[in-house]
Amino acid sequence: MNYKFLSKYRQRLKLFQIVLIFFMCSISLAEEENSAGKINNGNIFTAEDINRMNVSSITDVLEMVPGVSTVGNDDISINGSQEILVLLDGRNIKDPISGHIKWDQVSLNNVGRIEVIKGGGAGYGENSSGGVIIITSKLADTFSGNLEAAAGNMNYKEYSGDIQTRVKGVKIGVMGGYESDDGWRANEHKKITRGGINLSYAPRHDLVFSPSLNYYKDIKGLGGPYFAPTLYNEATYESYSATFFIKINGLNIKSIYTDSMDQSVDAPPAPIPHIIKITPEIFNQEITADFSFSEFGTMNVGVGYERANVGIETNIDNVQLPYAVHNEKKEWVFATFKRESADNPYSIYLGLRGTRYNNFENSLNPELNLGYKKDNYGAVFVYNFTDKLPGYKDRYRSDAFVIANPDLKKEEYTNYKLTLFYSPLDVLSFNVTPYYTEIKDLISMDSLMTESGLKRTFVNVGSVTEKGFDSSVSWSPDKIFNLSLSYTYKSAKDDATDLWVPMRAKHRFQGRISSSPMERLSISTTVSYSSEEFSNSENTMGVASHYEVDARIEYDINKYKLFFQVDNLLDKEYIQPFLIPGRTRFFYAGLRYIF
Repeated sequence: MNYKFLSKYRQRLKLFQIVLIFFMCSISLAEEENSAGKINNGNIFTAEDINRMNVSSITDVLEMVPGVSTVGNDDISINGSQEILVLLDGRNIKDPISGHIKWDQVSLNNVGRIEVIKGGGAGYGENSSGGVIIITSKLADTFSGNLEAAAGNMNYKEYSGDIQTRVKGVKIGVMGGYESDDGWRANEHKKITRGGINLSYAPRHDLVFSPSLNYYKDIKGLGGPYFAPTLYNEATYESYSATFFIKINGLNIKSIYTDSMDQSVDAPPAPIPHIIKITPEIFNQEITADFSFSEFGTMNVGVGYERANVGIETNIDNVQLPYAVHNEKKEWVFATFKRESADNPYSIYLGLRGTRYNNFENSLNPELNLGYKKDNYGAVFVYNFTDKLPGYKDRYRSDAFVIANPDLKKEEYTNYKLTLFYSPLDVLSFNVTPYYTEIKDLISMDSLMTESGLKRTFVNVGSVTEKGFDSSVSWSPDKIFNLSLSYTYKSAKDDATDLWVPMRAKHRFQGRISSSPMERLSISTTVSYSSEEFSNSENTMGVASHYEVDARIEYDINKYKLFFQVDNLLDKEYIQPFLIPGRTRFFYAGLRYIF
């Protein structure tokens, strides 16, 4: 028994136990299955729901959920937190190299179901303190699918398709897509290719086999910051993955293998040419079991492990550095308990997860989720303690300007949030969530003076407190009109210096109006606003506030759907927090055939 490991978390467990005992002694609950897994915290969209929406991307769908908003081009925020886990058919599409979500791996036309869970924790592991997004590809018994083609300015082209059918008891889903454009400024081009096949075979109602294969390649020019353009820098990300699920009654076995590559090339005549390649090979295995205890509740337990070999190849100014391989290992065990009922306003969700790492301190992560709902109002309180692992790029990549720091610690998040919701009418709803988060060992960029000049490195800088709230209102007086508004306030300061944490906007606002003025026609307009943000921890560099207006029109003709979209309709110029100019006006038109 590792008593040193347990003593570190004794105080945290004691608080968790006191709250649990108090709650269990105060109320009596009954059990009922909830597909979202958490209490009043889930939002689910089916393929039919998505088809009725006037949306163009997966993030457009997610922003329909109160408290969810996009941040930049690659990330998303839930209740003010950007630590979101995104699972596509069970595999994580958050890139372990850079830490960004690879949204382009998701074809909206191929999505069968989306589930948003606010608050992750014990059941999902690290990088999930804000929540979990579960995306499932379509599989159907009959022959069906989509074909789509679009074109626009910046030499934009997009072709995609998916087919589902059933052959001798096996459900088959095949999808593929290609997308490219020349970008809005020099060296901001992109070219994306994706493909995949999903199978499902159920010889008995209690036995299901679900294998899948996926391929994704993304080539992008990196134009660099506005004050120092990088005209010859190009990044390539490529990934092969194989997933295999077996479900036997309440037993679930998941195996995932991923082989990916992230390459950055700054070719001559760049001032300091380089070729840097990171190649993680990851194998993940998890076994979980579900137990139902009649009226008492349901429990989910699981064990798993992950092994990763991360290769690093570096060539700077024609100097080839020795090839390096880093081994990443982790094992975990967890248990969650849920008790709720449609006949009882009270509900509870509990979780505890223990993880052992080879390169980080071990973790013990508790979670508590209490809910109350009656008629048209309710509340949900969430407490969890989660971790965020630094990306492979932050730890292992060195180039002409950045020094690797393999000794980076994981960030530790202690989260408290209270969601209050009220629907005085069927067509009107309100939602507000105050939150408070303590972050230990926050990772930030630091500057070092070396013999070859000023360089940067990632370091753990201390503790940070984030607090604020997000709120939303939705009004749908009839089938032809919908108005949704959301506002987020965030205070994020370093506890030691009282300086603002970079990449955190104090105010964010989004408004969306959707209307159907005539049959088959749908029009939507979205307005997004973000206040000023600092770009460095010293608060000496930042970007101004900005807003953007997007619009989309769709028209259905039987099995065909015509669409036209404009992003940044007013062609506003702005700088993003990572000092890259925002994209200028971008528009495209296309046709989708649904069969």
